[in-house]
Amino acid sequence: SKINLLCAMQERGSGERVKHDIPTVLGLMRRGTLSNGEQMKPFSWLTITTKPKTREELRVERFFESCPFKTGAAGVGGFALGGAFGLFTAFLDPNVTGESPLATKMSGKQVAKEISNRGWSMAKNFGIFGAMFAATECLLESYRGKSDISNSVMSGCITGGLIGLRAGVKAALVTSAGFGAFSIVIDYFFLRR
Repeated sequence: SKINLLCAMQERGSGERVKHDIPTVLGLMRRGTLSNGEQMKPFSWLTITTKPKTREELRVERFFESCPFKTGAAGVGGFALGGAFGLFTAFLDPNVTGESPLATKMSGKQVAKEISNRGWSMAKNFGIFGAMFAATECLLESYRGKSDISNSVMSGCITGGLIGLRAGVKAALVTSAGFGAFSIVIDYFFLRR
């Protein structure tokens, strides 16, 4: 067909094969001309506007794709998520709510302090984990030159291993495997890379 003639590599009189790039092919299609000179119905609606990015746009794009920005954003996001999670779990704790038979009666000030401490603790842990994971993934992505599921798995393993190392080597290995598996699940089911 004419489209196949246009898009495929064509033979010229000398027998050589010529490969057309996409902008050339689109230009020919808009004008209704095949590269061998045949005429066809023009595709005047077929336009691609590719305006080059300005320096400012490129600078902003590089900033948002940089490892320090990704690390900071993940740390701040993890801190906020951890704080919210800590507050939520503190309200469910029977010792704080006074529903446990072993719980001592706490004053309102003590309850508020306990809730705040739990929120702060979780916020710090989630923030540190988010920053470590993002930094590791970004560095691996830069080193490997690829953005795939392997970066997430390796980042999960490295981050989990470093966090678990405080409890010993065995705990580090178990935590590393757990975080690596969790990274696979998150990447596969939510991000679908």
